[in-house]
Amino acid sequence: MRSFNRLMRTAMTAAATVVLVSGCDFLDPTNVTNPNTTTDDLANAAAPTAALLPGVRAQMARALRAVVQTTALVTDDFEIAFTNVGPELSDPYQLSPDGASYNTTGAIGAYWNTQELRALADFVIDSLAPGDETATDEQRAEALYYRGLAYLLQGENFRAVVTAPDQAATPWDELLDRAEADFTTALAIAGGALLPSGAELDLALNAALARTHRAAGNVTQAGNFAQAALGADDEFVVNQVYAAGEIENPFSNESRTYQPLPRLDFLDPKYTERGSPIALSKAEEMHLILAEIEMVG
Repeated sequence: MRSFNRLMRTAMTAAATVVLVSGCDFLDPTNVTNPNTTTDDLANAAAPTAALLPGVRAQMARALRAVVQTTALVTDDFEIAFTNVGPELSDPYQLSPDGASYNTTGAIGAYWNTQELRALADFVIDSLAPGDETATDEQRAEALYYRGLAYLLQGENFRAVVTAPDQAATPWDELLDRAEADFTTALAIAGGALLPSGAELDLALNAALARTHRAAGNVTQAGNFAQAALGADDEFVVNQVYAAGEIENPFSNESRTYQPLPRLDFLDPKYTERGSPIALSKAEEMHLILAEIEMVG
């Protein structure tokens, strides 16, 4: 034991000698090169908009699945079968801005994930694309589409949302106005762009505008855009794609986290695999918007 202790003291003394001999540069953190990507790095990349757009697409997938899960529980379409989701989603009286289930980075965090989607799209639209000579109108239109969807999902599900540091929260109707502005700008420059699912971007934008105006109570505009979407394809489906082992659909039978209430049994299973797509908009929604307009006359 004494020999071991002597050996350790000798080793520590030798190490200290190395530090003293090498001087301060040995421990100077300013000489360390941080490998993290910076805004300047991205701005100087060969094609920064193209490089960042897949990240926005991925966040769109996370945001949609989070909103679908949250609304399915809050509206009583589903109930929580196990305890990995906070109980406040099953009781509207427990909902608060600090809710652990929806204001979280996890899969069910509808607030956090839509905020992250908006922030990523902001970065591409406002910081990267303007100085990127390789950015195309189709890429800008797709980024605007995702930011518009972030605003739309927030306007549909929250009374107000903070959209900038040190500013008051933006109320739901102004969020819808921002969604409408992004969709309109995107529609003007979309060209023949396709979404990753293969859906035509201009069709998806018409459907999104119909939904936005419907939520805002703009009857005439909602009807016009619904007709435009159906005029392009009267059986369209705009899917958000998922992949098993990557960004997954949370409602597959394998998950077993949620159980449908009895009145919904005939509709299930909605999704049978973790890679099942979630329909973001469908022709049926446009017909329902038009039917609602006829009803309110």
